[in-house]
Amino acid sequence: MQALNIGATIRLDFTPVTSWDEYHDAFVAAFGLPAFYGRNGHALLDCLSSLRDADTGMCRVVVAPGEVVLVQVDGLAAMPRELRESFI
Repeated sequence: MQALNIGATIRLDFTPVTSWDEYHDAFVAAFGLPAFYGRNGHALLDCLSSLRDADTGMCRVVVAPGEVVLVQVDGLAAMPRELRESFI
């Protein structure tokens, strides 16, 4: 089994999250999303799909080809069901 080549480790803390605004705030804080981030699922996918392209400015976190982002998720069980299911 091949070891993961971890390019970045991110802590995504959902402990204080009780609303959609706080949900998106957690992603903004963890990944360094831009001020113009649209705060919806499509915008989140757009930003996170740019993890390998520093030139886009869509995400502070950037990894090289062949690297992965390890995401530590805290507080998931405490989130409201709708938010938790959206994340999963």
